[in-house]
Order: sequence, then structure tokens, then C-alpha cells
Amino acid sequence: ALELAQWGVTDSAMLAWLDPPPPGALAQARALLIDLEALDEQGRITPAGQDLAALPAHPRLAHLLRRGAALGLGVLAADLAALLEERDLLRGEHAFGSDFTVRLSALQAFRRDGREGVRRWGADPAACIRVDQAAQRWRVLLKVAAAPETF
Repeated sequence: ALELAQWGVTDSAMLAWLDPPPPGALAQARALLIDLEALDEQGRITPAGQDLAALPAHPRLAHLLRRGAALGLGVLAADLAALLEERDLLRGEHAFGSDFTVRLSALQAFRRDGREGVRRWGADPAACIRVDQAAQRWRVLLKVAAAPETF
């Protein structure tokens, strides 16, 4: 729906689809984009929507990244987006629950102390590498400085 709005399409019925999207799914997508302030009530893309469309991410993640950067929290937003999009870095009994504070702490321990730093968190070093690389890509796109030691 965001890409359609970017093309100036406010009514998907205007297009000749081979397989049209289900109307309910399109309505849900538009409602989400309005909530994210990416579309106005008429379905036109907003400046915020243009910003979201510029990031190679789902609109929710793009919104997290843009809003975080606007609040001066771009590094944290990049880390959170990376944690959300990559495989969980915690493993075994440590992977229970969804506490992002624990995951952020494990990521920071990895950055600070390498493989040794993640042992006490029960984190997978290879997963930490992938999350750290993803966060770095987001920081580059957002033009924010390298990750600090603590959040």
C-alpha cells in the first residue's frame, strides 16, 4: 500500500491486476500506514511516508528507525531493528521470554568483550555477529554514530 501511494495510486481498483490483493489485507495495510502517519486519510503519501519508503524495511521497522533517529536514539533504534529482524541471539534456556533489555545487554557484551562477553548471557556469538552487522547497516542508512557501550 505504501508503494502504491508512492506511485500516486489512492484507489487500487485503478490498476489492472493479474492477481489483485485481497481488499481486507489492503485495508489493513492502509490503516497501519495511516497510524504510522505514512498516509493521510485520503490515502496519499505524506512526507513521513516518503521517509519510511526510503528505508529497505517493513513500514513498522522503518517507523521505529525514523522515529528513533528523530528523537536522538538512532543507535538504539538500529539495535532494536536488528534484534527484531535477525534470528534471536539468545539460545537454550536463556532464549525464554521476550525481554529486549537482556538481548541488548548481550549484544553490548559481545561488542565490548567479543565471544567471551556473551557466555554469561547464553548468547550465540554467530547470531551476535549477524545482529551487530545488521545494526551497523541501519546506522549507516540513518547516518548515526557507532554504537555506544551502554543504552
